[in-house]
Amino acid sequence: MVSLGQVHLVLALVAIVAGAGVVGMKKGTGLHRLVGFVYALTMFGVLGSAMLIYNLTGDFGPFHVLALVSLVTIIFGYVGYVLVVGPDASVSSAEARAATMPADPNGPGRRRYGLRITPDIRAHA
Repeated sequence: MVSLGQVHLVLALVAIVAGAGVVGMKKGTGLHRLVGFVYALTMFGVLGSAMLIYNLTGDFGPFHVLALVSLVTIIFGYVGYVLVVGPDASVSSAEARAATMPADPNGPGRRRYGLRITPDIRAHA
């Protein structure tokens, strides 16, 4: 029979590998989203199993508090992802952010504070 600690360990190892992998991947690709989903799913499993483990102190302890804090950050990360990209992740998060940003009042090719961005420095002479 598999113990809760063994399930917790395997989920944690998968989450570590997936988390490290997703950080190193190009954002917005299908593989990035898949590995990110695996990370989030395994983290929910790790955090859920952590809440059921009481062998260390026999009571609600500091590791349970850390698990709750981590759960809140995972939930905020997921909610932020859904708000920016939407449930249909057919566009990259960078494209989604660009689509929701307000138009630059200075127009294209200009920076704020009146500094024009041009490829040729002689345009300012």
